[in-house]
Amino acid sequence: MRFRPHLALIGILTLSIFIIGCQPTSGYQLITNLERLPDQVRSWAEAYSRIFAGTSMSDDKYTYVLISTGPAADPQQKINILDIREEEGKLIVEVDLAGEVSDTAQPGQNYSYPFALARLPKTQLPVEFRSTVNSELWIPRVIGVPEGWLPFAGPEGEVTYSERRPQIVLGAMPPKPGVYNDVRIIEGLARVFEATVEQDWVTNGIPHNHSFTTAAAGAPDWGFFRFELEPLRGSTDLLRIYSTSAKDGSIENLVTVKTTGAR
Repeated sequence: MRFRPHLALIGILTLSIFIIGCQPTSGYQLITNLERLPDQVRSWAEAYSRIFAGTSMSDDKYTYVLISTGPAADPQQKINILDIREEEGKLIVEVDLAGEVSDTAQPGQNYSYPFALARLPKTQLPVEFRSTVNSELWIPRVIGVPEGWLPFAGPEGEVTYSERRPQIVLGAMPPKPGVYNDVRIIEGLARVFEATVEQDWVTNGIPHNHSFTTAAAGAPDWGFFRFELEPLRGSTDLLRIYSTSAKDGSIENLVTVKTTGAR
């Protein structure tokens, strides 16, 4: 058989293009002990481990990637990062999650919050999470969040969530213990239809002063939202944050903030 140098060259070029377009990132490290992380990174990981999401952050030296299932009823539920690589200008994080986990617990059963965290040299590449066992699974992104902002998935203090697996999550409230008597700015994450987040005040059981805003993204992703609310005269009992059903307009994903006090 006669050697054909031009065919060999084509093969080498094709292989080179493939290698350049899909490079393994061998320098990543799986993190299992949050206590050894810097405070800022640890707080970020603890906060986002409470919701179903894939997200990332960077400090001066490293980029951290985190995938979390949110609350899981199955005590055996786990999630793992299998590989991290560069591909077509993105950082691809492969995980072994088959689908959104169940949060239906049996009486006396405790919830867990499975997550996986990895660290690699700092990069500016956008991060994309992919499931290796279910190519159709969309892992929710976190979109529009200001730097340093963190969610919590309570209930915490005077904030109450109606769902164990909330699709609206508020950020840290003003640093005031007990009842929040001066709520003017409300920020949070929402994973809701058409990114529409609504609010109203409740006095003596009657809702009033309704308004709405649009989050930075709608479901299946998480989008950041912000309300700037005018203080009300008199007193109110509750501030409600929620979405409404596309089917019948009923309230969904209700979050309440106790606000009793003069305004």
